This record gives sequence, C-alpha cells and structure tokens, in this order.
Amino acid sequence: MNRLFPFSWLVVLVTPLIVAGEPTVSWDSLTQNLTGVWKNEAGTTEEHWTTAADGLMLGMNRDMRKPGRPFFEYLRIEQREDGVYYVAQPRGKSPTAFKLVKQTANEVVFQNADHDFPQVITYVREGARLCAWIGSVAEPKKSHWCWDKQASKP
Repeated sequence: MNRLFPFSWLVVLVTPLIVAGEPTVSWDSLTQNLTGVWKNEAGTTEEHWTTAADGLMLGMNRDMRKPGRPFFEYLRIEQREDGVYYVAQPRGKSPTAFKLVKQTANEVVFQNADHDFPQVITYVREGARLCAWIGSVAEPKKSHWCWDKQASKP
C-alpha cells in the first residue's frame, strides 16, 4: 500500500499540468460568437459565418479596400480528433490549419507556429462587434479588422 501512495500523489500533481496544455473548448460558445454576417463601417471588408453543424462551420472573408483588386478567402472551423482547427484558404488556394490554443467567453486564439504568416489568428467578440487580429507568435496582434454584426434578413 505504501508503494502506491507516492505514485498516486504524482498523478494528482501532474494531471493538472497535462490538462492545462489544451484549452477547454465550448463549441457552442465559439460558434455562436462568430455566426452571422459582419461588415466594417465603410462596407469594404466583410466576413460571413454559417451556423455550425456536425462539427463544421463555414466562413468567407472579402476585402474590397483596393479597387480592382478584391481579396477573398474561404474559411472553416472544424472539430478534429486532436482539437478544433481554423482552416484558411486565401484566394481559394491550399488550406492552412491553425489549432485552437485559447478560448475565453469572448476570445478565441488559433495558432500554427510552422506557417510563415500569419502564425496567430485571434477573434474577439464584444456585443455586436467582432474584431480579428493576425500576427506572429512574437507579435500576435500585428494587423486587425473590426466588423459590426448585420441584421438578419428573412
């Protein structure tokens, strides 16, 4: 019995460290914070997110700030066996996955340290406003965009 006692304390001490490595994911909170149509005040950038279904949420971003040179990307957030991933396809090209590394009530952070740029994608929801930042691991909030939620139309 005494031989098991030190081992049981080791389990008690190490388990929180292992669990702390992965964010606690609330799929409903994450998806509800993003669902909808989001546009900036000037109407030059927008992001659309569908409701989530079966562990998948689809999105699209369009940036029309440079006349004659619009930018778009297909987006998705998906549940995988090893976590939740944000997958971006700028201009519809090859997908890049970013793993969810942090989630709070109004913020989600995705990261892929092996990608050139961006390496970190952060979304923050405050009421009817959604802001997104992209950056590197060293400077996670280098560039940002903010949008206001648009009223649903029947």
